[in-house]
Amino acid sequence: MPGPESTSPIRLDESPSDIVVHCEEHPWWTAMRFHRDEAFDAACGHEEREHPGDYRQRDARRSRAVRGVANATPPLSSEPGSRV
Repeated sequence: MPGPESTSPIRLDESPSDIVVHCEEHPWWTAMRFHRDEAFDAACGHEEREHPGDYRQRDARRSRAVRGVANATPPLSSEPGSRV
């Protein structure tokens, strides 16, 4: 298992309209979501299935929820006048 000082192979690439989740160790796997909480859910699911013993994405999601960031910003598609 990688130490806490190493970085997770799972990345969230954010743009103004969506978030693409990809894994550097599994280049064939990607997920696309519109909200950061949903992207973390996809990243955590992949981590649980493909990287057992690695908890970095789950720890990041938990930390985000504890800080009160989760669900603080609505998805872009719910903004008035959104074309998404």
